Amino acid sequence: RIWKLPEILVVHLKRFQYTRSGWGGSKLDYNVKFEVEEWDVSPWLVEGSPDKHNGNSKYELYAISHHSGSLHLGHYTAYCRADDWMLYNDSSVSKASGAAAIQDSGAYILFYKRKSPDGG
Repeated sequence: RIWKLPEILVVHLKRFQYTRSGWGGSKLDYNVKFEVEEWDVSPWLVEGSPDKHNGNSKYELYAISHHSGSLHLGHYTAYCRADDWMLYNDSSVSKASGAAAIQDSGAYILFYKRKSPDGG
């Protein structure tokens, strides 16, 4: 349980699985469903938390670190939202093909910012 919420919430998704023997391991390519517009984290707050009932427990996704490839060879890109979702890939930046494009099995680290109680 959580007592006090941060302004920025970083969620790391477990994408790699290792074994004890040598180079053993693999990338976990399962799809994880995550909230984009509004994620209410109040169910994880301890009773009595100042953020539990004041409407201050909602977050919106603003960036994603994305991994493509395997355990031993891969590439990182990022999706960030200003007005639209943008794809940052090395030295190029392009408009992402909709919010559905960001929710795939490559999502690795999710960056949320807290929404103000008035919804902004």
